Parts: sequence; C-alpha cells; structure tokens
Amino acid sequence: DNISSQLRGITEQITAVPAAEQKADFMKNIQHTYDIISNPDIGYEIKGAALRRVIKKIVYNIQLHRLEIHYYI
Repeated sequence: DNISSQLRGITEQITAVPAAEQKADFMKNIQHTYDIISNPDIGYEIKGAALRRVIKKIVYNIQLHRLEIHYYI
C-alpha cells in the first residue's frame, strides 16, 4: 500500500512538469551528449555511456532502408 501511494506521488510529480519544460530538459541532455560524442579528446567508453543515457534503442528497418532511433523522453 505504501509503495502504491509513493508511486502515485511520483507519477503526479512527473505529470505536473509542463511539457515545454520537459522538452527543454531533453534538448539540454541531447546537446550535452552531442558535445561529448563530438569531442575527439573523450574516449569511446564515455561516449557510449553518454549515448546510452539518451537513446533507448536503435532499429534498422531493412525493408525500408531506414534507421529508427528511439529516445528516452
């Protein structure tokens, strides 16, 4: 019961954040990730970790020859 009420409270907090603010935070994370992966002085292990924080999965659709990138939002 306590866990359910905590989960409801967290859900309410998340939905209370305006969509514009969520988008701004997401874009800030994307920019930070881009800065990391485009820096030649940063190693591949750190670049990979940065990408995994914003990218949920990458799917290649062979029939359509299309790469789909699914982000955490």
